[in-house]
Amino acid sequence: MTVCFSDQELILDSNSIFLAGPTRRNSHYEMSYRKEIVRLYQEAGFNGIIYVPEIFEKRAFDENEVEKQTKWEWRCLDAAGIVLFWVPRKFPDMPAFTTNVEFGIYTEKKPNQVVLGYPDNAKKMGYLRLRYEAVTGRKPCHSLKETIDESLIVLNQFLEEEREKGKETLHKYNQ
Repeated sequence: MTVCFSDQELILDSNSIFLAGPTRRNSHYEMSYRKEIVRLYQEAGFNGIIYVPEIFEKRAFDENEVEKQTKWEWRCLDAAGIVLFWVPRKFPDMPAFTTNVEFGIYTEKKPNQVVLGYPDNAKKMGYLRLRYEAVTGRKPCHSLKETIDESLIVLNQFLEEEREKGKETLHKYNQ
C-alpha cells in the first residue's frame, strides 16, 4: 500500500481510495483521524494507493498553498477508484463545508465509486444520507471499519467493471 499526501509527489492509479472528509485547520497527518483509516486499510491488506488530502510534514498549513492543495485534490478525486467520505462533522472545528461540495460533485460524477460513512453523533447529515441512498441505493456506514470494508467491496466491483470494459488497472484488492 502506498500513502500519497498532498505535499508529496502525486501517483495516479485507479486502484486507489481518496479519503474525503473534513480537515481541521492547521492540522497535519499526525494529528488527523485519517491516520486511523490508513492503519485499518493496512490491516485489511489493501495494496493500492490511499490519497490523503493533508500535508505529511509536521507544520501548519500555509494559506498561500490553497490553490495548489485544491488542484491536487481535484486530480486525486478524479483519478481515485473510490472516494471514501468519512464525515465526523462537528461544529465549529470540523464543519465540512468543502466536503459537502465534493460530495455533491462526486455523487453526480461517479456515484458508483462513492462510499459514505459517519459516526452516529455527526451533525447535520440528513441531506448527505438522503442523497447517498438515492444515488447509490446503499445505506451509509456508521463505523470506520464498516466504511472501509464497504469501500473495498465497491472498489473491487469498480475494478472488475473496468477490466470488463478493457481498461487497464494495475491491481485488485484480494478480499
